[in-house]
Amino acid sequence: MNDKLFEKMSNENAPAILLPFARAIITSFTAQANIPPIILPLLNLTKSKE
Repeated sequence: MNDKLFEKMSNENAPAILLPFARAIITSFTAQANIPPIILPLLNLTKSKE
């Protein structure tokens, strides 16, 4: 893997893959803490780079 491809994968694809997991964890954690759950909005990270 060349450096340019690695840079693109780590800057664009990694956050897009991790975001659903972060949303689920934050929502679950806040709901279990007996406060109104914080639900992060859905984001299209591939279109925001353009």
